[in-house]
Formats: sequence, structure tokens, C-alpha cells
Amino acid sequence: LDLSIKEQYPYQLSGGMLKRILTCLALIQDTPFLLADEPACGLDHDNAVLLYQCLRQQNHKGVIVISHDLELLVNYVDRIVVLNKGLQVDNTIPSAILTGQCQSYTRQLWQALPQHWESCCD
Repeated sequence: LDLSIKEQYPYQLSGGMLKRILTCLALIQDTPFLLADEPACGLDHDNAVLLYQCLRQQNHKGVIVISHDLELLVNYVDRIVVLNKGLQVDNTIPSAILTGQCQSYTRQLWQALPQHWESCCD
């Protein structure tokens, strides 16, 4: 974080900057767990990656991330629990998703990401 923010009022900060400040405040708390609900929402890709790297380094506490960003999750978490209409349909590891050895619904979610679309037309 840019230290010049200490002289600014909250209304002068962007939504992404406020989110990063709140994340920092959550990380410095002496708690055994951190629950992060859509932590990268509103952040650009580079800052989202930095955030997930920071969360990944929290060796002294358990981190539970709730996210729709499967692309980022597979790179930074140990386990992924997939829900469909509030029901658990998969409990897997990132490598299983990357290799397609996960439940059908999870595989469909992964394949639905635009970066995984295969061109069907020339």
C-alpha cells in the first residue's frame, strides 16, 4: 500500500484501495481463521494475484475463501468445494480440476471459462 493514503479520507480512496486496506486490517488480526468473501472482487488482475499470494502465505492461520473466480482459485488454494444451488457437488484439489478429474459440474464450470473455449469455427 502507498503510505500517502494515511493522509486521505476514506471517500478519497478507490473501492479497490479500500478493499486492500480492509484486507490488511483483517490479516493483522490475531485470529486462527480468516474468512474472505470474494476478496478479489473489484480488484484488477494484478492486484487480485497479489492478494491471493498474500492469503496463500498465511501459514499461521486457516484461510477460507468464498469466490466465483475459479481461474484464480486453482492457483492459490489447497482445496476447492463447489456448490450448486447451495448444495455441495464437489470437494476436490486444484490439480484434479486442471486435469479434468473432478465432478462433471466442476469440469463444466472450468470449461465454461472463456480462456478454455476451443474454437469451433475457422
